[in-house]
Amino acid sequence: MTATRNQTVQQETDELEKQQEALKKRIEQAKIEKKYSAICTRLKLLPTMARNARGVDYDIVLDAHTGGVEAAEKLSAYLKQHIRPSAKRFKEERVRRGNTALDEALQLQEHVQRNSEILSLETQKERNWEAQVKKLDDALRREREVREEAIAQKQAATEDVELKMESIRNERDSAAEEIQTQKHLAEVKQASAVMIETYRSLLDKNRHEVANVLMACTTHKAMIDRAITSLENEIDSLEL
Repeated sequence: MTATRNQTVQQETDELEKQQEALKKRIEQAKIEKKYSAICTRLKLLPTMARNARGVDYDIVLDAHTGGVEAAEKLSAYLKQHIRPSAKRFKEERVRRGNTALDEALQLQEHVQRNSEILSLETQKERNWEAQVKKLDDALRREREVREEAIAQKQAATEDVELKMESIRNERDSAAEEIQTQKHLAEVKQASAVMIETYRSLLDKNRHEVANVLMACTTHKAMIDRAITSLENEIDSLEL
């Protein structure tokens, strides 16, 4: 049971690590996209920086042949009124999305770490329960062996008394001794019956305690399974 549980915990830990690695890759991809978008924005707003990009001259030159000062003023006004605000909003949105993704990653990492610690504690509790059950079972076994040995001794003593009584009956040499022997046999039988009843009561008590411990272990395991299912659902919702 412990080996299976440890394997399940290890599988869940590996899965969480894979999800963290995938999230890190997504963050790195977002950073690359942000950097690429910034470069694209600069290419749109600062054409002189795009000179000979990929072997093509993207520089915009305005002179008398292309409209002169008036065209330059119109282009500058258009850039200020439309392009630059849009580019600024685009840049701010990229930064906001990057920060949001980073915050979500940190929250998920903290959540995973916290739940991993909880899972480790619950696993240790389950191991403690199993150790307690094993200890109780060993104690019950030892007590059963001692009781069985005592009962065997009493039964042997009873058989000896019965054999002695049979010998006395056959010989018929002493009625008083036979009465005393019968009395002794009755006492031995009574003591044996009391011991057997005590042993049965102890067995019932120990069985009840073992049943309670097993029930607690089952309830505890069900709680751990629900916690794991809840954690998986939260991780799935964060990925969506």
